[in-house]
Amino acid sequence: EHFTGVEISQDQKSKEIISFINLGIQEFIDKKYKEALSRFNQIIDYDPNSHVSFFYRAKIKEELDDKQGAINDYLNVIKLDPSFPGAYNNLGLIMFFVGDKNSALKYYDLGLKYSPEDSSLLANRGFLKMELGIIQDSLNDFNLSLKRNPKNSKCYALRGLLLFYYFENFQNALEDINQAIKLDPKNFINYLTRFRMKDSLGDTKGQGYDIEQAKKLLKEYPPSEPISDDIKQLIKKYLED
Repeated sequence: EHFTGVEISQDQKSKEIISFINLGIQEFIDKKYKEALSRFNQIIDYDPNSHVSFFYRAKIKEELDDKQGAINDYLNVIKLDPSFPGAYNNLGLIMFFVGDKNSALKYYDLGLKYSPEDSSLLANRGFLKMELGIIQDSLNDFNLSLKRNPKNSKCYALRGLLLFYYFENFQNALEDINQAIKLDPKNFINYLTRFRMKDSLGDTKGQGYDIEQAKKLLKEYPPSEPISDDIKQLIKKYLED
């Protein structure tokens, strides 16, 4: 497969690029990363202004553990379309996981400047502020994120952690974790979190179920995104046989 070249109308070229982008996205979804990378390389060579292509190529490079390549591509997305929230969100995540929390905060702030109601950006900035000890601002971000998207299971889980460990609001924290599990029943981390919360409160009811579910789900649905060192340690402590 290849582009037909320049001897076609602009409308035909646009349709051809869109078709190739959709094929590349499907290859990415199917985890055919090398094929998808090759396809997006070709698209970008043909149309270097395709911010969507840079975005997906960045996601592919993340999967291939090319963090610097991913960062460069996300920066190209922002250069081509400064209002594209996904690029800021993913840049923030990369910076967080490489330990550059100040840069992560910078990208979340920039993204929210253009997309002030983006629930994912708000949730991730809230988590980062929790890590930085900016507790009230963290809670404000979580609350606003859930106002914008009441089905954001990740935000419920994060707010639950904040309420439990920083505000000692145990009842509301457990309600948030329960809601996270209801919205995302395949996420092992939420069951592990509920187990640890109840364990610290001396509540043994349902603990065995939560641990067994966490073990089962970790095997069936391993995390598709990077996980923190803290989560890795908890997996080793509680879920590995």
